[in-house]
Amino acid sequence: MTGRQITLNHRRVVMKRHLALAGFFAAAVLAATAESYLLELETSSDNQSWVKSPIDPNTITGAGDILTAADQDRAFYRLRIRTHDSDGIVPVLGLGQVPEMALKIALEFLRSFEADEEQQNRDQDPEDLSGLWPEGVTLGPLAFPIYDLAVDGGRSPAYIEFKVVQDQAAAQAMEDSGEFRADPPQRELYPLGYIKVALTRSDFPVAQFSNQGRTPAEELLRRARTTGPIRLLRFDEGFLVAEDSQGKMVGSLGNVPFAIASEALALIGDEWTGDDGDGEARVDPHPEFEISPYATYQDLKQDYLESPVLKAFRSYRALAASAEWDLTLELELETLLLPAVQQAALLFREEAVEAAHAANEEVLEVLEATENGLWVRGLDHGGSLLTVRFGDGSVRTFVVLVGESGAFPQQAFGWTNWSYWWAGNSGNQRRYRQYQNDPLMCPGGASGCGPTAWAMLFGWWDRQGSPRLIKELHLADSPLNNDWSVLQCSRGVFNHVGPWCVSGQAATMPWNMANGRRWAWDRGAGGHISWSWGVPYVSPGSVSRGRQSVQNGRPSILGIGFYWHYVLAWGYAHRHYRMFGVNVSTSRWFYCNMGWGGSNHSEWRSSSSVWFATHAQYW
Repeated sequence: MTGRQITLNHRRVVMKRHLALAGFFAAAVLAATAESYLLELETSSDNQSWVKSPIDPNTITGAGDILTAADQDRAFYRLRIRTHDSDGIVPVLGLGQVPEMALKIALEFLRSFEADEEQQNRDQDPEDLSGLWPEGVTLGPLAFPIYDLAVDGGRSPAYIEFKVVQDQAAAQAMEDSGEFRADPPQRELYPLGYIKVALTRSDFPVAQFSNQGRTPAEELLRRARTTGPIRLLRFDEGFLVAEDSQGKMVGSLGNVPFAIASEALALIGDEWTGDDGDGEARVDPHPEFEISPYATYQDLKQDYLESPVLKAFRSYRALAASAEWDLTLELELETLLLPAVQQAALLFREEAVEAAHAANEEVLEVLEATENGLWVRGLDHGGSLLTVRFGDGSVRTFVVLVGESGAFPQQAFGWTNWSYWWAGNSGNQRRYRQYQNDPLMCPGGASGCGPTAWAMLFGWWDRQGSPRLIKELHLADSPLNNDWSVLQCSRGVFNHVGPWCVSGQAATMPWNMANGRRWAWDRGAGGHISWSWGVPYVSPGSVSRGRQSVQNGRPSILGIGFYWHYVLAWGYAHRHYRMFGVNVSTSRWFYCNMGWGGSNHSEWRSSSSVWFATHAQYW
């Protein structure tokens, strides 16, 4: 890299130091060993023979009592107490056993994402708060520890999954106030989602969340094929496994992963784009890499730990997350001043740098990491956090200011409020799911998330001005759920994207995914679409394309995780961290229809793992 070396001015940003991450991890280990108990209700008619009596949630009163029918002259009841080592129990933690910092992160994030009055009135649907929590919610009394094989060998929890519930204390206080307040004519309780908090720097402090539905842990418990103890393992944000005490998979949630050949590493740092309007296409020449199925669950676990590709993905995720951890823990950061704009500058001269991540890529561009420093370029006046992994493996975060020093006054530091954008509302979303064992797609498994994501996009546009895309050619009649017309669309897209049928599901390669657009031309629809794809955690162009699509009121197909899942994003939110009067970091999230059908509650996913995105308009 050639360029003029710039002398840097230094100063330190001193923030209150909260909790060292090493201590945070130690607290997580201690919490994992805390005792958990399961209480089972048993009944008997003679006080000798006892049977387990499952509790129907509908029989629990507001005070927590259990209603039961008196269908015999006399009955006896008892509670059986089991520890987490007993049959039929997944380890859980009470909030008092959760690491203090994890609880603080979850509570602060929950409060930041509550809907205000204006947001709650945005939609007519009372259960649709467009991805936000209503007022009067809190964390449930129990939380689930989630493990990652790459964190402490899977021996200690890597995440805590908090369940979000209605705040009964707040509701009781309102009732006790004496104010006349009638309940709504119809009062139904909807699951209020979850917040998944990371316990180490391997992922972002808040790794995943949703304002609706059961927690992933709860969903997985319903699927587990065992009565014995279970451990929950997370492989990426789209694949969760229930594992028994022998290390065997007894249940899973999400799309099946596949092995990725090492040539995918050569793609890091590049992105490929294309656009098409009425059949006139421009597509970047692109590389390809091989994938293969896992023969056994043990093969998946071994490859997850040993694959150089998956190691790289985790490494870049940790690098991107490091700056947000430093802000969360309020650590001391060093400030660097680049006085010149649009000039290459060498930082950390004569120090080996392995990789770097700029949090604000509109202000600071990382050019090249070398054995003798890091080349960067200031793109505009402003600021950015810069996270650097040095040759000795250490990682540090810096505040880089681009411009003259007098332009950056000392001001309060902190996060702004969230800003939101939506492509319609949940009523516009199509609740499609994959087809099982279809003879024209994957006869031995599911049809794949790629065709499903395209069908959901076409179904949305069919109701929003392009009626030729689904079902009848001249009617805006795309169905809410799967039917023959969705099957027809899925088969058509499947033929265009050519997925591989691996491990019981179809996998669509990123360079083929955009070919699904041809279904619109097959149906005679007009329109224009652009797309980008790259590598997880290092594809800012794809993140930007998806963001612009939703901000323009158009849903975007996204690829998320370790190349293992496609979704349809129809919401976007971001907030900025401000220092010295400028934005130095941005937290970005997409609200995604996961393509799992059913109740179709959408979930929030971090923009960091996005590696594919579309921006389409049809007519």
